[in-house]
Amino acid sequence: MMRPLEGCQLQLSFADPANAFSALATSLQYQARALGMQIETAVRLDPEPEQADEILSISLSMPRQIGLALRPRTVCRIGFGADWANLAVSGAGGPLDPEHLAQASCGLMSVHGRASGKAQALGLPYVSTVCAALALQALMAAALAQLRGAGNRTCRVSMSGAALLCVGQYLAGATTQEAAERLLPGCNAIHERPPYVSCDGVWFELETLDAGPWRSFWLALGVDATSAAKGWQGFLLRYAKAIAPQPAVLMQTLAALPYAQIAAHAQQAGLAICPLRSLAQRASDADANALWQQGPWAFSGGAHLPAATLAALRAPGQDWHSDDLPLRGISVIESCRRIQGPLAGHLLALLGARVIRIEAPGGDPLRGMAPLADGISARFDALNRLKSVVEIDLKSTAGRAQVLQQAAGADVFLHNWAPGKAAQ
Repeated sequence: MMRPLEGCQLQLSFADPANAFSALATSLQYQARALGMQIETAVRLDPEPEQADEILSISLSMPRQIGLALRPRTVCRIGFGADWANLAVSGAGGPLDPEHLAQASCGLMSVHGRASGKAQALGLPYVSTVCAALALQALMAAALAQLRGAGNRTCRVSMSGAALLCVGQYLAGATTQEAAERLLPGCNAIHERPPYVSCDGVWFELETLDAGPWRSFWLALGVDATSAAKGWQGFLLRYAKAIAPQPAVLMQTLAALPYAQIAAHAQQAGLAICPLRSLAQRASDADANALWQQGPWAFSGGAHLPAATLAALRAPGQDWHSDDLPLRGISVIESCRRIQGPLAGHLLALLGARVIRIEAPGGDPLRGMAPLADGISARFDALNRLKSVVEIDLKSTAGRAQVLQQAAGADVFLHNWAPGKAAQ
């Protein structure tokens, strides 16, 4: 089956082919190829780029579609977010690493260090990978806008902006006017947090979305209910706070038992358990090899848009202006929990889509998670502030009918429900 962007061409232009941004260029090429694009590289960037921090430019040429005269070509200019030329010259002891500089200056090292006791770099080119993904999304959004009759041709993405987007919810929690969080590296005991370790030296993680299995598991191991409840609070907020402090008794209880016994208790309680493995061990799995070779995407459906769909994309009557966001006029229904799904909807909203968020009656309980700003969770607001909300009971017949009605008039239905729930 064809990948969705086969026939598209991506051209990379470098300010300096031997510069320090090879991780960014490598990620761009990997992601583009996984989507089916053809890539042309080693093209010299204009001697005088538009911005002093410009380090890389990519252009996307769409294939000529049947019945469509327009062949969109969009350009994304990527910068560091500061005058990189001067930063590189001022680096003491040799050239600066833009990946580490972005992680340090935007707070990612501090957040990552909450669990290790000191500011710590992520052990992979995290910002470069995120920046590459955002650049490709911006290119495709601009191309879609052109198909719909807009004038969007050029966009800009910065490594610093990508890093700040990733750390945004943590910045929100740390900058509220009242009761701002202060979770600096070393604020918790570094050994009293996941991953857990058994007496036979197996490191492992636990996973559950509900308090019931968690409580049953610990009570069966002889841990008192108060300590189990305290551990649950830290565990529940681990994705929001980048650390999961656990009472010492929980860590000590597991450290006194062999892994097989712990796994048996977890299975009986309905708690998922997963031993940690090295990258070399993980590489032996067939699914891991497929992911690394083909990318994390799976596609279904035809390779080309029907003529009627293309005509709808270019619907007349759109009041486009040159400064319009590229996804203006696109409607998204979002039914997502926690972080990853709401972040996906947030990206679509930042690109101009109208995102309607479905929440349970009474609203998402995470709206009340401290710290608050103007009566709403600062962290929750960082991911959902651009969306409108409709409260629907998905468990009722009327609620399901209402969701189907909402989805029927939308361009996108975005969810992170459990496997099989959408079909059900």
